[in-house]
Amino acid sequence: MAMNHQQFREWLPLFAYGDLEDIDKETLQQHLETCADCRTELEKIGKLHGSLDRLPRVSVTEELLEESRQGLRAALRIKRVKPSFWNRVRESLTAAVPEYRVALGAAAMLAAGVFVGYIAFGRTQTPVVVTQTPVGQPDLERGNMEITNVRFLDSDASDGQVEFGFDAVTPMRAKGSINDAQIQKVLSYAVVNEQNPGIRLRAISALGTSRQTKGTDPEVRDALITVLKSDENPGVRKQALEVLQKFPMDEEIKQAFLHVLVHDQNAGMRVSAIKGLESEGKTDKEVLDVFKQKVHSNDIDYIRLKARDLIQEVKQNQ
Repeated sequence: MAMNHQQFREWLPLFAYGDLEDIDKETLQQHLETCADCRTELEKIGKLHGSLDRLPRVSVTEELLEESRQGLRAALRIKRVKPSFWNRVRESLTAAVPEYRVALGAAAMLAAGVFVGYIAFGRTQTPVVVTQTPVGQPDLERGNMEITNVRFLDSDASDGQVEFGFDAVTPMRAKGSINDAQIQKVLSYAVVNEQNPGIRLRAISALGTSRQTKGTDPEVRDALITVLKSDENPGVRKQALEVLQKFPMDEEIKQAFLHVLVHDQNAGMRVSAIKGLESEGKTDKEVLDVFKQKVHSNDIDYIRLKARDLIQEVKQNQ
């Protein structure tokens, strides 16, 4: 199967660090023999790798990494919230408060600032008292809350009160058994929706440790099938395929493996898919038909030879 130049460039870091599949490594080495640009790029990656190896080793614990991530997220939330909030408050007060109430408006603005500072940082020692809290209103005394879309309903502070709405998101933390349905539901959501491929990979890996694959919620299986067929990261797709191989084979999983075997551009993924379909090919006509197509395709030698051997085995057992 023909591969474009960009795919070879994406393999170079994996090749340099020894993480490339053997079958892909052979394909890349053949490409390097004829591509000067990729050889130059591989040399640069090798020099960087060597420079990093000469640096003193620093021990980084998982706790330190998590603390750093939380600090970064908090800094980003503060940066996003601050300008939006003050601009909205200033505009609302400018439109609603006449000139003779400038002092009162400034006092209201200061009070709002103390209020938001308490919510965002959780460090004020002045308690916030909210009366007539509507159903569904977030707990305003919880710190580390992200506030966006502040909108005034009543900015006239002449009576000593203001009324406004806002959207609030509070970070959550969960700990529980990987076999728990709620834990699996959150991880399934992360598998499909998280933008960071490293997080998607870790979520799939965690789901793969479940001891209850036979009774796993279909939502987990469907999430793994979705990333197997559509995730742009080959490492994430491969991890999803390996976890799905632990599940009892059903029609949805079979169709997902066939999709990979026919359409996935990564040769290593196609190899894993045909291995996963090996037992199905002995009894399932649809799978056997795909194997027959692969024998006469322009796929890599391993796929064509594997498909031929499986077809011959079926004929011998008939």
